[in-house]
Amino acid sequence: MDSIVHQTDHSSSDGVLEQMEVELSAYPNFVALVKLYLCITISSVDCERGFSTYNNIKTTIRNHLNVATVNTLMQMSVDTPSITNMDEFNFDKAFQYYCGMKARRTRQMLKS
Repeated sequence: MDSIVHQTDHSSSDGVLEQMEVELSAYPNFVALVKLYLCITISSVDCERGFSTYNNIKTTIRNHLNVATVNTLMQMSVDTPSITNMDEFNFDKAFQYYCGMKARRTRQMLKS
């Protein structure tokens, strides 16, 4: 492995990679361990944010929500635009799309 690191000819980087793969193939368990190690997250911020969002959605008042409903509400909570981008959001287009999805009572509200 030291011969690969100290190689001075950088013009053939493909050859170096091939040589490294050949030498590392002699240690398949080590390679698997390194791949697992590289997959470990550095922090648990995303997980904690998910639990916080779940606790905000499923409160004691709304404790009978289905799993699919909670999943949809969590996706909506994560994927909504931030308040700073609300000026760019076209509410009229979103409302027209919503009205066109199904026959809803909103059409009756528009007529009155």
